[in-house]
Amino acid sequence: MASPMTTSSKTSKTGKIGNLALIALLALVQPASGAAMSEAKADSLPSQNVLMTPHVKLEEGTVLRAGVEITDKKDENATIIDELVNTAQEKHPRTETLDKKVKTHNSGHRKVIAKSFDALNYVFGYRGSTPSSEMGDVILEEKKKLKSKGSAEWLSQQHRDEVELAVVATAMDLAAALGGSFSDANEDKSQATVAYESLKELVGEELARKTVVEFRSWAKRPSTVSTFDGKVWSISQRQEKQKAIMQICKDTDPVIKDVVDAVHKYNGHGKLYLATARTIKTSLGIASMSPTVVAPASQIALFFYTMATGGDEEDKMLREIYLDKRLASRSTLISEKSHLALDRYQIAKLTKNPILMTYCENVVKHMTGSPAVPSILGPASQAANALTPASPAAPENSASEADSEKAEPVAVQNDQTTN
Repeated sequence: MASPMTTSSKTSKTGKIGNLALIALLALVQPASGAAMSEAKADSLPSQNVLMTPHVKLEEGTVLRAGVEITDKKDENATIIDELVNTAQEKHPRTETLDKKVKTHNSGHRKVIAKSFDALNYVFGYRGSTPSSEMGDVILEEKKKLKSKGSAEWLSQQHRDEVELAVVATAMDLAAALGGSFSDANEDKSQATVAYESLKELVGEELARKTVVEFRSWAKRPSTVSTFDGKVWSISQRQEKQKAIMQICKDTDPVIKDVVDAVHKYNGHGKLYLATARTIKTSLGIASMSPTVVAPASQIALFFYTMATGGDEEDKMLREIYLDKRLASRSTLISEKSHLALDRYQIAKLTKNPILMTYCENVVKHMTGSPAVPSILGPASQAANALTPASPAAPENSASEADSEKAEPVAVQNDQTTN
């Protein structure tokens, strides 16, 4: 039988061991709980307070984690025309192929390879009559080949311009039908269905439905009697308006500015530079025919001077032809869009179509900018935005009509009151 002293000593030892274990456990738990409490406090603070907290102290070994969120949210200020054009261009299967070709030919190693082949052709003339044949194909557009940087950029630009024109024209047909510019309600509905299906193929069903909803909202905009006064421009007035659009686009269109800047590299030289180039090339050419050691040295100097100034003249002319084709493609697009906008704008006035009128104004705004719209289209476009009661030409849609819009986005009823 154990004595009381022995039992008490064992109990005291066991108590000391338990206390030590408890102290160690608390020492381990305290930093973790402190960190958890700090994180909980940080999470409970508003975001602006966290951002404004000064002098944040970090312990050594702390891992900082960050990330970048990428969204495809579009600019809220972008117009419906921008969204339609950009979506159609991105959706077209040929766009990606052409963009890859342009990117490939603009890469550093491909530029070096192209320069090397130009130098070989200058020395040995291995291309023969190919450059002149290629120029003829480009002028007549009989053969379109992705064989150089210039050809890739031209074909890519031409493709994008064609898609843009198709989108603008198709959306304009849809606006005309939804606003009632055709002979009767059945014709409006038929034309709207055709235009909607064409637009859906270009931009997809979701954006096509969004476009219909956007167009229908334009029918409710305020208007005045002078908005649809039925007055049309004379031929000279219309020509002046188109010239104004073309001139503004010439100064502001980014594609035209890029092409003009590229062409200025060839024709932007002064008289002194041109005279110096003629003198140097003539002198080195004459010296290269000398029967002395000066001949090979002159030929080498002429080669390096030619390569340093952009290559052989036939190569420069071929590049300029591709730039000219890009400029012609863009000019054709601007001309066609201005024709459509001005002609349909007058039709909208005659048929009292607020949807078509608003769309034409947006096309002109898309091309020239907001400040130029009143001066080009006249005071009627300003009167259309006046805060006056809506005329009978654009009545409010009924509840049943709104339901039909949701079920059938291209169902058209003639909202116009025929005078």
